[in-house]
Amino acid sequence: MIKLTEKDMERLQDESCNILIPETMRSLFVGFPDEVVFPFSINAMNCVNIKSISARNRICGSLTLRGCTSLATLGDGLFVGESLDVTGCVALTSIPNSLREIKRDLLLSGCLSMRDLPEGLKVKSNFYANDCPQLEVLPKGLEVGLLMTIRNCERIAAIPDHVRVGRDLIADRCPNLKSISGDLIVGGKASFKSCHSLQDIPATINVKSLCLDDCTNIRFLPAGLNIPDNLSLRDTKFQDFPRNLTVGGLIDISGCQWVTSFPDDFNFTGRILIAENCQNLIELPKSMPNLMNMALDGCTSLTHLPEGLNVYMLSLKGCTGLKALPRDLRVSRSVDLRGCEGISIPQEFIDAHEGYARILFPKTYDILPAVKAENAPTL
Repeated sequence: MIKLTEKDMERLQDESCNILIPETMRSLFVGFPDEVVFPFSINAMNCVNIKSISARNRICGSLTLRGCTSLATLGDGLFVGESLDVTGCVALTSIPNSLREIKRDLLLSGCLSMRDLPEGLKVKSNFYANDCPQLEVLPKGLEVGLLMTIRNCERIAAIPDHVRVGRDLIADRCPNLKSISGDLIVGGKASFKSCHSLQDIPATINVKSLCLDDCTNIRFLPAGLNIPDNLSLRDTKFQDFPRNLTVGGLIDISGCQWVTSFPDDFNFTGRILIAENCQNLIELPKSMPNLMNMALDGCTSLTHLPEGLNVYMLSLKGCTGLKALPRDLRVSRSVDLRGCEGISIPQEFIDAHEGYARILFPKTYDILPAVKAENAPTL
């Protein structure tokens, strides 16, 4: 077994003055000297016999300990100036308080024994904590400058107070996540896909996009919820849109079997509506904005479309309850009517779109004769 001296470390410096433990030494390497101060970065990836890093060590650059499966302790006092990577360190149980401020990335995915993170943890760039089954509590006041991911953390029950994420928060497949603090701020997307214990979303959260796909206990959203960009509720038991819900981008409610209609005060200013296989959806909002795309495939209970609808691309595949298209429907690019057997299509619609909008017809359909303009001269 090898424990490096400071002179050994100097000999292992590369052209950038960083230390990389050679692959031939990794199975023998057991640690650094106790009081090393190193001005650059150290990469000790897959050194499976390292058990601890001294509290008296100072690494001014990044410290990479990825795959060090025997590493159980980082001394409280250890200093790392840039990123800390302990991915796959299955014996490591905690991150010490001396590392509560990480200047770049904190990577601890696959730390199967990780239980404790320092209070007031601040990570300037990215924080990855996927597949940490023993991690129960995130620190209050957690701040992440860019991306935060905590996928498959089965014991985490809450997003605590004062969490701030500069870009995206991905908390997918956390089966015991039950609550989200109302003061959560996420600069981009907040995703809680397949969090089956989650029931309530605070109206006061500040996120740009929200994904709740496969959150099977989500039935309602709070009144006044404001989502500037995208809202996705695919395959949930979502039942009804609340009062004063504002969505500025895409709405996706595909597979929501409980949704029957949209409220009159539904404030949808976005450009894409996806509601595929919503088999109990009876009607759309009476007033809809000009849309880029609308996909309603498999909405078998939908019987009519609202008047004045103007869409770039419209997909109605398998809408077997749809009896006729509105005479004033406008589609700029294409409309897909395959599976809408027996639907009535106004002659005005065909005439208005011939030559520039593609119409995919069902196998059987009727043509409604054009309505003559009032007081038009007859031949």
